[in-house]
Amino acid sequence: AMYEDRDGNGVININDRYVADLGTPFFGGFNNTFSYKGFELGIFFQFNHRFGVTQIVNTRPGALANQNDYWLGRWTPTNTGSNIPGSSATAGTPIASSYNLFTSSDAVYGDASYLKLRSVNFSYTFPQEWLKHIKVSNASIFVQGQNLYTWAKNKYILDTETTVQGGPSGLGTGVIGQVLPPLRTIVFGVNCSF
Repeated sequence: AMYEDRDGNGVININDRYVADLGTPFFGGFNNTFSYKGFELGIFFQFNHRFGVTQIVNTRPGALANQNDYWLGRWTPTNTGSNIPGSSATAGTPIASSYNLFTSSDAVYGDASYLKLRSVNFSYTFPQEWLKHIKVSNASIFVQGQNLYTWAKNKYILDTETTVQGGPSGLGTGVIGQVLPPLRTIVFGVNCSF
């Protein structure tokens, strides 16, 4: 890997890290409800345009651990144009040691924007003429879905809302893990008033 000596001391070290301009330049959403006769459809989209972690690099390639396919593009004798350092199975070698700098550099940051279909609600309210015969004042059936789909360029981050490399809060420093995305839930139900 090639690094810039940002503090000019002639040695590449952790002080030369690039502090990424993380943040959210703009964000928003679209929420609307459509009604027709007894049918009602509610939909909510959320979007976030930002810069963040786009490559999860928990361990160096060559380590005895599962890796994502990001590392397939690493430097090799036949792929000399890669910006991803080569792999080493031997800890302590210069290439293996360089991964501490690589994973702290701007190489793992990029466009972390996303569009998420946050929720969809669909319901049908039965007509009053149908209900008066069975002595029900109000009745409806519904289906609700949350966290249904996410569109994102970034395929290496499980939770596009955090883009946090590492585990969720409370795991402590040095714990390797990933923050899981909000669960997709689908609920069916019936509402009745007597």
